[in-house]
Amino acid sequence: MPVKYSLVELPNLNNPEEPAMFYARAQSSGIIMLNQIIEEISYASSLTDGDVLNAIRGLIRAMRTHLAAGRIVNLGELGSFRFEISSSGAATKEEFSQSNIKRAKFCYRPGSMVKDIQSNLRYERVEPLARKKKAEGKQGGE
Repeated sequence: MPVKYSLVELPNLNNPEEPAMFYARAQSSGIIMLNQIIEEISYASSLTDGDVLNAIRGLIRAMRTHLAAGRIVNLGELGSFRFEISSSGAATKEEFSQSNIKRAKFCYRPGSMVKDIQSNLRYERVEPLARKKKAEGKQGGE
């Protein structure tokens, strides 16, 4: 199944005099909720829904503990998770303090399974959702 995308026109923020250009934006085809994933895993295995949910909750708790301790959490073929921080600079080491740290950013690096999916993606251009909803509203109201 292809990844759907629509085009959006965006101005050049670095040079507003230049004409706007069109860029692709991915459009999701829906949301899969945790309960649906749990049911799929349970159906395809000997685990109950509760077993799967407990395993996922355990994974989340363990990830939180290790990420908070500054560790990289590597989940094999799925990928790895870690935090990065960004800060403002200081002229000397002595002038730098924790107040220079601006934020922590959650980072995900895909593993081989995700990279394999990514390298085999196909794409399908669709209308932007806002335009599609407008057209559906006109058809329904006519």
